[in-house]
Amino acid sequence: MRSGQAGAAHYLSYAPARVELIGSLREHTFPGPPEFKSISGGDTPERQWILHLERPISVRAASSDELNYTVENAREVTLVVLSRYEHLPWKELLNKRVRVTGTLRSAFNAHHHTDLSLIAESIQRAP
Repeated sequence: MRSGQAGAAHYLSYAPARVELIGSLREHTFPGPPEFKSISGGDTPERQWILHLERPISVRAASSDELNYTVENAREVTLVVLSRYEHLPWKELLNKRVRVTGTLRSAFNAHHHTDLSLIAESIQRAP
């Protein structure tokens, strides 16, 4: 299923469904442990890759889903980068239009700084 191009006219699904999202890849630094409030106040900086979507997406959780929740009109998605992507030329992808394929999940702990995460299976520059 492709999104990020046609808007949020319909709902995407959580894993195991695969989705394709298009947007601009940016690096963000958030306050991490112990308080998740302020880097200058002593919290550890957490660097994350955030996909800024071209069009907002909505994802509906099944009523039986105890892990995920429905998200409306999300404009940012955290990329979960698996080990096979650790050596991608990230600097060449930053602030560029990219196409990412993978599976979605909703945020579930303080390390998640967007409502949605995408476990990336494929990352490439988009035309």
